[in-house]
Amino acid sequence: MEKSIEVWNIITDDWDSISKNIGLKNQKLFGHSDIISCLVKIDNDTIVSASLDNTMKLWNLLVSKCLLTFKSNSKPIHCLLKLNKNQIASGSQDNSIKVWDFSQRRIHNVTKMPSGRLHN
Repeated sequence: MEKSIEVWNIITDDWDSISKNIGLKNQKLFGHSDIISCLVKIDNDTIVSASLDNTMKLWNLLVSKCLLTFKSNSKPIHCLLKLNKNQIASGSQDNSIKVWDFSQRRIHNVTKMPSGRLHN
């Protein structure tokens, strides 16, 4: 399983060509120590990744660099949802939904869910 992110630049509008993996691998991003569970696009230059290593990372694609790492409590993050340009909601195996604020570099809100697992 992958612990890195591969970014591709698709050079065609032909969906048949895309399905045959015709494109250019633009970059590979390293930083997670366990399997990446999900990705979300913030804008054309920024993505966020979550991993089974209990972290979430904010990446700048222009410089192929991790700008910020948030550590979850003790359980892996399984799903992400972009709320706006600065905020992401995450669902974790510890049954919590957290709102992370990148501009303030902190958790904005935490909601604990009843027992059971959260999946995307």
